[in-house]
Amino acid sequence: WRRIAGASGAAAVIAAAYGAHGFKPQDASFVRSFENAKSMHLLHSVMIVLGPIAAKWPHATGALFTAGTALFSGSCYLAALKEDKRLGRLAPYGGMAADRGVVVAFALTSRGSDGRAPVMSPTHSSGEVAGET
Repeated sequence: WRRIAGASGAAAVIAAAYGAHGFKPQDASFVRSFENAKSMHLLHSVMIVLGPIAAKWPHATGALFTAGTALFSGSCYLAALKEDKRLGRLAPYGGMAADRGVVVAFALTSRGSDGRAPVMSPTHSSGEVAGET
């Protein structure tokens, strides 16, 4: 996942440079679409590498973040570059894939060193109730 994240991050930086220096759409509203694509692309590039590290199912997490990035950012980039909002219709599916990547990575986290799943409890390991002395 590091290689995919690295390639995705490099592509996000290239897109950011193009957006800052070369992207001049006729309709200024497409600048916002390009900016959204760029921001999510860079953020999810980081999540492609970090998500699998924390996840119980690292390949599912990496795949969901990768698919989400490609669908969301790719769709927004295409809509902005072609100045056709209809081309952005895959963006919600990319957002849903990335959201599922978050769920798989962090809600279904890997097990602790003792082999048990983390448990939410008001007590500390000493048995004290949180906040009591």
